[in-house]
Amino acid sequence: MDSDDHGPEPDRGDDLGALADLTVRIARKLAAHRFQDPEIMPLSDLDGMVLRHIDDHPGISPSQLAADLVLQTSNASASLRSLEAKGFLTRVPDPSDGRCVQLFPTDAARRSSERVRAEWGRLLDPLVPPEADVPATVVLLRALDSSLS
Repeated sequence: MDSDDHGPEPDRGDDLGALADLTVRIARKLAAHRFQDPEIMPLSDLDGMVLRHIDDHPGISPSQLAADLVLQTSNASASLRSLEAKGFLTRVPDPSDGRCVQLFPTDAARRSSERVRAEWGRLLDPLVPPEADVPATVVLLRALDSSLS
């Protein structure tokens, strides 16, 4: 039988399932990490996810954000209000339709995101073997993130 007709080879399927499982486990552990940097403002998991998406898609509309993240509009709205109150988000009238707004991260949000990534880097550095191909792993995870959207 041709594996193209019936899914991945069994070993590959097992490995891909393990990759997904481990990605979820690692994400949960990173989300639970207590930051040492006092300049990092802790965010809820939802606010963190929303802010990362806005950072990746500056100018996105609230409705597109909710659709992209598969969120109820009420949950997206609550998160947007929370991020705005923290000074991490600005709403700008859409130049093509004044009734709509576009969402942008603030400089404070970008600085905080940079600090979070730096701290995660320090956390992971001693755990990842020097011979690990981190750039290739990042490329793979970005491709999966894009494809699963």
